[in-house]
Amino acid sequence: MLDGSGQEMKDCPFCGEQINARDNKCKHCQSDLSAAHQPQRTTAEMDKGQKLAALISSYHKNHRVAHPLTPKDQSKPGGIMGFIKKQIDEMKGVSEVSFMDEITPLILTNHHKYASGIKHPLEKPLFVVNTTCGMTETGIILTTQNLYYSIEPGKAFSMGLASNKHGGIPLNDIRSLAIGDSDLGLGTAYYGHDFFLNGQKIGWLRMGTGICLDDEVLECTKDLFARMTIEIFSR
Repeated sequence: MLDGSGQEMKDCPFCGEQINARDNKCKHCQSDLSAAHQPQRTTAEMDKGQKLAALISSYHKNHRVAHPLTPKDQSKPGGIMGFIKKQIDEMKGVSEVSFMDEITPLILTNHHKYASGIKHPLEKPLFVVNTTCGMTETGIILTTQNLYYSIEPGKAFSMGLASNKHGGIPLNDIRSLAIGDSDLGLGTAYYGHDFFLNGQKIGWLRMGTGICLDDEVLECTKDLFARMTIEIFSR
């Protein structure tokens, strides 16, 4: 494969990004490309990881047009309306979905309790739900190889008496992902949405880490999971 300048290109076997065919080190993930260090991955695994990366990259570009990240130093509007907006923003928390290059080492540290198995630099994080994990510590990380999750186990444990379900599953073993109905746990407070993996409900995933649901997280997660299932996992 040649690029626009006529140079021969290839896919990095670690992250799937395009690099110069003669490079011995990937400029994207910094992996050593010598034969002794190349990972043993099946063609099917690489194909599915690359397709997922392409889908998420495309979705990311469109999503951020409608949901731009707020600069950290942006001043808040004044007056009573500014005060009300500030209170609502604080209840919802910060944007709790991150894509690809937005996924910082700090975000991965926040999810380390259940996603410590990420094999750097063999797999590239692509999508994170609930970047700070928050009080209930529910979250999702999708990489080029695996899905990692921390899910609240169910209504019977809404007082926090049981530990979350932590797990990981290779992309090749995923047939479907879906977000279902919301549920209430403590009185009338929002507690989470049903999370389905391969058609089986395994518990609750919170949409955001504030005290109420975050519309952006719900919209993004439901839409992306549906697209992944149709275009990648069910094939």
